[in-house]
Amino acid sequence: MKYEVLFFEDDDGCCPVEEFLKSLPCKHRSKALREIEMLEEFGWDLGAPHVKMIKALNTKVSMSFA
Repeated sequence: MKYEVLFFEDDDGCCPVEEFLKSLPCKHRSKALREIEMLEEFGWDLGAPHVKMIKALNTKVSMSFA
């Protein structure tokens, strides 16, 4: 099953995530985009260290630059 990763856009159509990704050095941007591609492919089943649970929000989040 393929998942769709959506980024927040404000009322003006600006996407802070895309702006952040564009600001990264090439090496870090490539790594971040690979993590996003893996999340699209595997969804929440991707597991640690790529996806971790935030217990206070009971929501999973992704992205690791370690």
